[in-house]
Amino acid sequence: MVLTDSRDVALYFEEVCHHTSNYKAASNWVMGPVKSYFNEHGTLPIKPNIIAELIAMIDQGKISFSIASQRIFTELLTDNSKTPGEIALSLNLLQDSNVDSILPIVKEVIKEFPLKVEEYRNGKKRHHHNVHG
Repeated sequence: MVLTDSRDVALYFEEVCHHTSNYKAASNWVMGPVKSYFNEHGTLPIKPNIIAELIAMIDQGKISFSIASQRIFTELLTDNSKTPGEIALSLNLLQDSNVDSILPIVKEVIKEFPLKVEEYRNGKKRHHHNVHG
C-alpha cells in the first residue's frame, strides 16, 4: 500500500484552513475522508475550498457530518462540477427542508407540555391533600 506523501495532505489541510476558520472540522475532514482517498488514489478531485463549503454547511446545521462525508463527498468524487449545496439539493439532503414537517410536532409538544406540568402539579396536590385528610 502506497502512502501518499503526507506533505500533500498537509498542504491540502493548509488550503482548507484558508477557506474556513473551523480548523478542528478541517482537521477531521483532512485526516478522515480526504486522507483515505489520497492514500488510495494519490490525488483528490475535490478542491479544498469545497471541503470548506461542506464544513460551513455543517456548521449552519444544513447537513450532518455523516451526510456530508458519506453522501456529498462521495458524490463530489464522481462529479465535481456541482457545488456541495447543489448536490445537497438534488439529493434532497438539506435538513432545513424538514423544519416544516417538524414544526407541527414541536408545537404539539409545547402545547402538551404545560398540560403535563399542570396534571403533575394537580396530582401532587391531590395526593398531598389525601395524606392529611
